[in-house]
Amino acid sequence: MGDEKRPRYWAWGLAGWVGITALCLLTHLGSLETNLAERSQIALMEAGLAGQITEGEISFTGEIATLRGSVNDSLVRAQVAAVVEDVRGVRRIENEITVAPVAAAETPAPAVPTTTAVPPPVALRLPSMSAVVDSATITLSGEVPSQDVAEAWLAAATSAYGAGNVVDQLTVTEEVGSQDWLAAAASLRLLESTSGGSIAIRNDAMVVTGLVADQAAHDEVLSALVAAFPNVTIDDRLEIAPQASDEIAALDLTGIQFESGSATITPESTSTLDRATEVLAAFPNVAVEIAGHTDSDGSSAANLALSQARANAVLTYLVEAGIAAERLTAVGYGENEPIADNATPDGKAQNRRIELVTTEGE
Repeated sequence: MGDEKRPRYWAWGLAGWVGITALCLLTHLGSLETNLAERSQIALMEAGLAGQITEGEISFTGEIATLRGSVNDSLVRAQVAAVVEDVRGVRRIENEITVAPVAAAETPAPAVPTTTAVPPPVALRLPSMSAVVDSATITLSGEVPSQDVAEAWLAAATSAYGAGNVVDQLTVTEEVGSQDWLAAAASLRLLESTSGGSIAIRNDAMVVTGLVADQAAHDEVLSALVAAFPNVTIDDRLEIAPQASDEIAALDLTGIQFESGSATITPESTSTLDRATEVLAAFPNVAVEIAGHTDSDGSSAANLALSQARANAVLTYLVEAGIAAERLTAVGYGENEPIADNATPDGKAQNRRIELVTTEGE
């Protein structure tokens, strides 16, 4: 009875500790999000972009930024996202900023002619242009000074991507002036050499993005852009796409193990096989040989059969994980291709292995 009435001090203490810990975590998270939002606002002001966002808002969930508001063209939208993404501590951007069409200015009433005053010339904005490729579709947006210029760029896009794959969001307005680069519409064909490529031109600066096959393709695209836009500063953000053979060759498959003398895959091998599945799934057009190897213990014929059975077991695992069977070939090499000395335990362990080798496609 005495124990039942004794105060539960330990329970009160534990509850208090949990509450304080939760409060500290929430306070830290809140201060982190506030700090990131403030530094993002400062970065946009320094870049001269803050005033171009209508009803702009930056909010953070942890290190993930959500951008909201409205801008006049897609180039500003992309620039805002790039500036915030460069803020130290920001991990990812959710860009919900919308692009609103530029409202046409009201036509002023005709001025009454006078002989004593000459109206000042109208200051023209510089033209802007962006071309964004998404799969087989190219979207053109921006402000150009004439219908002829717009039609030249649309014709170039249609020639490269087909009439049904061009989205026209160009605005023709007399309020923008001319620039030499407006005559370089044929350069849109260069985006065919990229995956998910884009160019965005504003004033005298261009940002070019996308994936290219290799360094040679990168240099070719960049050189052609420099030649087509000699008076434009080019911000090169092209990236070289990973090569299937390199990615697959880089896989560490030493974690694939089998029960002694059998083709039964051990449970510890799962993480290695799952990583191999992820890499193969990233290159769906690549065919792969699964090569099985053994050490020299036992007869050559038995080792050849064991290596084939182990290669078949790996193939079965990958197919069940979602890799198309027609991409995979299992080959057993037995003890015939050692990579270490079979005279030592360590050498034998290295020779008992599975390898993935690309045979077709990159």
